[in-house]
Amino acid sequence: MPTGRQPILYHPQVPAMHVQSLGHPPLPLICPTARLLHHTSQSWLHNPQHSPQWLPLSPCPYVGILADQAQLDNAGKICAAIHYAALDKAELWETLDSATTVLAVWADFITAVKQLYPGCEGADRYYRSDLHNLVQEYWVKPMKNREELGKYHRKFQKVAGHLISMAKLSVNEQDLLFLDGLPHALAAPV
Repeated sequence: MPTGRQPILYHPQVPAMHVQSLGHPPLPLICPTARLLHHTSQSWLHNPQHSPQWLPLSPCPYVGILADQAQLDNAGKICAAIHYAALDKAELWETLDSATTVLAVWADFITAVKQLYPGCEGADRYYRSDLHNLVQEYWVKPMKNREELGKYHRKFQKVAGHLISMAKLSVNEQDLLFLDGLPHALAAPV
């Protein structure tokens, strides 16, 4: 990369963008993936189709924490959240009043974004049907190693833990449902 130029961010769905366009300094490279990209970006800038891609399905949940470490103001946090969101979400979030006001407030922006996604938090985040669907999905999947079993366990605990805390599921039901999600060959020895 020539000296004196701003680094270029590459995303296959978006034309190359200069970091300078954010109006704020970029977030510090904290995560290991970002460090890897930083050290090897010289060759990847010239041949981006071979570079590893980070395609977020949702914005990084830690944007607020990282932005605090970078000492960004409220407007900078909002710009970073929009910048790292998926393109369709970013276009929607840019239209929010809390993102376009001159004196933008981070907490107001978060509240406005959560209003776009009903049920993203609160008592109705998960239903019993979500747990039953997860169990059915994993019952037909072959679990060949501990990693796949661990993935099922984490997803199951996320939903079941919420349902138990809302008194929508008992611990005994949780145990039975978890076993129902194991493939027959794996559940027989248990």
